[in-house]
Amino acid sequence: MRPRIGSGQSPSSPSRPRFSRHRLSRVWGAPAVVRGDAELQQGTPPDAVYTFKHALVQDAAHDSLLKARRQQLHGKTARAIEERLPQTEATEPQLLAHRYTEAKQPEKAIPLWQRAGSLALERMALTEAIAQLNKGLELVATLPASAERDARSAHAVGHRMDGVQRLGGAGGLGRPAPGAGAGALASP
Repeated sequence: MRPRIGSGQSPSSPSRPRFSRHRLSRVWGAPAVVRGDAELQQGTPPDAVYTFKHALVQDAAHDSLLKARRQQLHGKTARAIEERLPQTEATEPQLLAHRYTEAKQPEKAIPLWQRAGSLALERMALTEAIAQLNKGLELVATLPASAERDARSAHAVGHRMDGVQRLGGAGGLGRPAPGAGAGALASP
């Protein structure tokens, strides 16, 4: 299940997907067509940035596609971003990780979630880092049992524990209860 955007957020909220006509055209290789019924426009074309008017409109658009078609579009979008915006993998790996997760391609998504979590740890965005590392761990658990899966899991758990420890040092948040086992690290 994909994360839902909370209601009551302003259209310029950083958690709302924002896209520019320029970025859409670079990703898809053709001029982007943006319908005014579903999106809010901030600025004037060609520099305008668009957001969905409401989270329910975004959800309805997403849910109106068949699951297989959604997965195909997420995969196509991820490949287009990699080809046309190659710096995205280094600067915003969570964008590609999300696309590959939704495309049901965990082998590609896992290292991107780990990279996104590592970048967030470097920025001391600890809650974000833990959430991204958790997404990677969730995907690792879907892989068939193997030595590679275990190594990926150990790597992600190590980074996640680093984030939890740092977050705990920033006011006690995310610290497991005294005497709690490894399962206490499953969620902050």
